[in-house]
Amino acid sequence: MFTLAIFLSSLFGGMRSGFVAVGVSVLVNALASPPFVSLRVLSTDDVVRISVFAVIGVIVSAFVGAAGELQLKVDLERERLAVTLTCIGDAVVATDAEGRVTFLNPVAEHATGWKLDEAYKLPLETIFVIVNETTRATVPNPVRKVLEQGRIVGLANHTLLIRRDGSEIPIDDSAAPIRGANGIEGVVLVFRDITETKATQSALLRSEKLASVGRLASTIAHEINNPLESVSNLLYLVEKDPNLSATSKDYVASAQSELGRAAELTKQTLSFHKGTNFRTAVNVRECVESVLKIYASRARNNDVEVRNEVSTDIYVHVIRTQFRQLVSNFVTNAIDAMPQGGTFTVCGTVPGMGEDMTVELSFIDTGHGIAKDHLPRIFDPFFTTKADVGTGLGLWVTKTIVNDHDGHISVHSDTTAGGSGTTFIVTLPVTEPQAKAAGQSPS
Repeated sequence: MFTLAIFLSSLFGGMRSGFVAVGVSVLVNALASPPFVSLRVLSTDDVVRISVFAVIGVIVSAFVGAAGELQLKVDLERERLAVTLTCIGDAVVATDAEGRVTFLNPVAEHATGWKLDEAYKLPLETIFVIVNETTRATVPNPVRKVLEQGRIVGLANHTLLIRRDGSEIPIDDSAAPIRGANGIEGVVLVFRDITETKATQSALLRSEKLASVGRLASTIAHEINNPLESVSNLLYLVEKDPNLSATSKDYVASAQSELGRAAELTKQTLSFHKGTNFRTAVNVRECVESVLKIYASRARNNDVEVRNEVSTDIYVHVIRTQFRQLVSNFVTNAIDAMPQGGTFTVCGTVPGMGEDMTVELSFIDTGHGIAKDHLPRIFDPFFTTKADVGTGLGLWVTKTIVNDHDGHISVHSDTTAGGSGTTFIVTLPVTEPQAKAAGQSPS
């Protein structure tokens, strides 16, 4: 019994614990030998037995304790390694020499949708299904390449991981062999979800494209503005011709109207690109009415009835040209959404009073609506459902204008048969200058 105690103490506690167990055991044996409860031992045989026991105990403690301490160090290193792998921000998967899963850290569990106890000893291909983002073709598993080639292998670009629930995430990874005394004993696979990285890259690319488009639009608007002025002067001279018939005068008037519309658009483009921040109180009804006049002929041609139901005493404190651009974008989108005719209505209300008073503008059409899967993307630059004529910049510009004015924009659309079409609601805060312009005084 005492020998077993020494062995276990040395194994789990090291040499020191073993030596303590030897001392305690010798002491107990001495106390249990005649005369009892005394450290004196009268029998020579008992002295020899206790001495031999002590020597053997010390030897056992030395050897078993050394082995125990070594095992304890191994356990501590293993625990430290496990904690390190668990805390790594990237997903880590380890396999044996046959490509079967032996370890998943929490990040890998979240990324794949598999728990370690569920994935343990499964072939890696079962939990790590990867395809090409463009072609949807299955991508060769990097672990198999490592086992075959014995070197570090990385994934190609545009690789998607299909998770357990069927969702997909773009990943970037590398796999390396785990080498032991007998060669490759397994593979460690490290990968990361690059969804945010790709989104950042896409945003940067869009920003660069938008900057290029802005410079190009500004250049074109500037170059177009000069010939427009020349044509306008020529039309003015033609109109003053006393021999001009009444019909020709009507044609000249129509041409001047369309020319004025084109000139206004170029001015808006130039002012928007330059980023002017001069704000003034604008009567919403008058501004909407002036924009609707520009598109009146287009609305008639599409059999679209236009209604301006904004109250005459609603004002907004905005950059005038940008606000006109906002209204213009809603008008053109509504007309395009009703190729078979319909109704487009602009409403304006002031829902509350006080410091948080706002102006709420509703742009309502009875068109075909916006598909649910398109709604989350309609404000993204270059996204358009009008492939032949759309640039995908109209609603993005509109949202940018609203944000620059500390406002909010929302959309509701019904695509069901007999649905109500699409409604955009723009909310702009009413500042003190606005309230004064409207003849009101915020409390």
